[in-house]
Amino acid sequence: MAYPTSSTPRTNRGRRAFTLVELMVSTTLASFLMLGVLTSFLMMGRSGASVQNYTELEATARKALEYFSRESHLAYGITSYGSTSVTLQIPDTSSSRTTIAYTATYSFDSSAGTFSRTGPPIDAPTGTSTTTVLLSGVTQNGTTNPFNYYRYITTGYASGFTSNTASNVTEIKQIEINFIASRANTTVVTASNRVLSARFILRNK
Repeated sequence: MAYPTSSTPRTNRGRRAFTLVELMVSTTLASFLMLGVLTSFLMMGRSGASVQNYTELEATARKALEYFSRESHLAYGITSYGSTSVTLQIPDTSSSRTTIAYTATYSFDSSAGTFSRTGPPIDAPTGTSTTTVLLSGVTQNGTTNPFNYYRYITTGYASGFTSNTASNVTEIKQIEINFIASRANTTVVTASNRVLSARFILRNK
């Protein structure tokens, strides 16, 4: 006598869960992979922030020097000067250019860490005089003065002198700016730049 056989498939045949060892290995590999991705991401972010700091610092320093260059070339005289500041007399636009239209003071403040300009807007000489910070995060470059003054000599020294450094306001024909500017972020290496200008010649003085 024949007996019928069941053809119902056993649905659980061949299925099994991950073992503890497999789970630990896969978790460890995933952790290393995630750590590598996060490290690369953070490194790229810090590099980008550092480049941005240098770019902004360079652009701001160039703008500050451009302001000073423009007015020093126009200056008819100097009202006062020192190692950390200078006041330029800017003439009017008449043909004689002997009447002073306004004065502009450029100063270096070591305590505040700023390089600033005090005077009317550079493009509106008749405007109200205000103080504008042109560059922040600045420090003195060692023992070198932020402002240095020179006579105008093409070669050698002036007769009777051992250097071309000006000793009074009458002798000043060239001005040089020298200081350190920097930008800092919490997680990025500080970006620094030495701001050393060419000697600006006071053409109208």
